[in-house]
Amino acid sequence: MKILLVIAVVLVVYLTGRIGFGLAVLAGLGFVVAAVLVLILITRLSGKKETGADAAVPEETKSPGASIESSEPVELAPAIEALQSGNFQKAIDLAEPYVRDVRDEIRIDAMRLTGFGHAGLGQHAQAYPCWVAVTEAEPSSQNYLNVASTAAVIEHFDEAEAAYLTCQRIYTQERGADPVEGLIFNGQYQANFLSSLDKAGRSDLAFKYLEPLAGFYRSLHITDSTFLHLRQMPFFEVFLEQSLPLVRRVLDEDALTAWYRTTYDAVDEPGQAMFARYHVPH
Repeated sequence: MKILLVIAVVLVVYLTGRIGFGLAVLAGLGFVVAAVLVLILITRLSGKKETGADAAVPEETKSPGASIESSEPVELAPAIEALQSGNFQKAIDLAEPYVRDVRDEIRIDAMRLTGFGHAGLGQHAQAYPCWVAVTEAEPSSQNYLNVASTAAVIEHFDEAEAAYLTCQRIYTQERGADPVEGLIFNGQYQANFLSSLDKAGRSDLAFKYLEPLAGFYRSLHITDSTFLHLRQMPFFEVFLEQSLPLVRRVLDEDALTAWYRTTYDAVDEPGQAMFARYHVPH
């Protein structure tokens, strides 16, 4: 399990550095959260779950596609191993025969693995239909975020924003309207999406999604790292350091100073001190 977690972290960091698939590009915390998601996928696909029921089933009664340790199919295990080792093309080649499998679980997971493989190779246009297919089968907020981020990277901005709005709506349905969940959404999902837009050269669109994130820091007032970590928000110093180049591409110096001033006036003294430390006009 520890080995799988290390592999998952490396994989997520690699992919996030290329496309922003991690849940919060602006915070190291996002890598850990995303790694756990990948670990869950790897564990489920690898058929490593052990249950008492499995132990009681005689080998001859198990289906041909099941492992001794689990009732789950193992057809995709070689593709998972290739993905873990960073051999993305091999992972694609091994997963593709199953993308039209009649079994829903195998077909969806094969498409997911193919999407990860193409993303790892920087083939985002090829990854896009994979994420769309996965999302049609599993319309979760995380899957819609993958669609939105990938669409942004390949400059399909209308589709990207539409998918992101759907992502936000489904997230609310999944988690409810709890203000804490709003923090998590802005700290992880919003940071990811605006980073993808910025990487695609649309800093103007990215800035539109940066403003609500800044608004959450203003509403929280407290910039203590532990306080923000518990709310799964990017650390305030990371927000300042990473947002400044983006804002400079959108606003002139006077407007930039005025924009940051509203946040400066709202946060605590340690947060205000960070503005000078990171040379952020205010």
